[in-house]
Amino acid sequence: MNPRVASRHSREGLTDAEPAGTEETWSEKDLRAYQVIGKSLLERIRSGEFRSSGKLPTERDLAEIYGVGRAVIRDALVMLEVKGAVQSRQGSGIYIMPQAYAHGVNVEASDGFSTSDLAVAQLNPQHLIDAHQWLDCQIARITATRHSEDDMASMEKALQMLVNTSADEEYEPRNHQFHRQIAQATHNYEFVFMSEQAWQRRQQSPALRNLSVLLYGDRFRSVVFADHQRTLDFLHRGDGDGAFYSMWHHYENLKTALTLSESLPAIQG
Repeated sequence: MNPRVASRHSREGLTDAEPAGTEETWSEKDLRAYQVIGKSLLERIRSGEFRSSGKLPTERDLAEIYGVGRAVIRDALVMLEVKGAVQSRQGSGIYIMPQAYAHGVNVEASDGFSTSDLAVAQLNPQHLIDAHQWLDCQIARITATRHSEDDMASMEKALQMLVNTSADEEYEPRNHQFHRQIAQATHNYEFVFMSEQAWQRRQQSPALRNLSVLLYGDRFRSVVFADHQRTLDFLHRGDGDGAFYSMWHHYENLKTALTLSESLPAIQG
């Protein structure tokens, strides 16, 4: 399934999308674009540009201003909301919070989300996978009935990027991005926030870092991609129950892989 790629204009330091054949470079730019925009918005907030209204422009207006798709703007707004800089109120707009003016707010972390407040102690990988399974399955069910065409295009593109992964170190961030797009398509930032917390916990677990290496290997790689494609198909059809059970089946496969990965030497870092 080929993702739909929108052309980008050269605004705010963003360049046009690369032509076919240079997907790896373009994909890396796309994954970082929301951070560039998030930083730009924070600087504009602090300059007082939006002080009179107390709100940011709409997603549509921001997409036109920055010359990107609305999905990229949504990523940037989610990042700012998790940081406490803005708050989206359905039907009312995107409100700027007092914390946005505090210079301690930083949007330059590698994934846009801070992990300093998540304790590593007593991290049980089996418990974490169980909890993440229930969360992701419910998110998939909700997304099936709430996603827009733009959301669907973003999910398709994220899966295509994952399928085209050519190096071990690229697998985990691209897998995370695919799941992140599904969460964002709920249009409920609380689900996005909870999903990000679960992924941060996974990244802190040596056992689950081992799991990522195993999933990228020959034995499970095709299984993971087939699971994701099946879930995407149910989402496209608007079948919430199908999306739920497809995601559930995916996590059952992860549990099988986790059992095998526990016999591998732990990956530190």
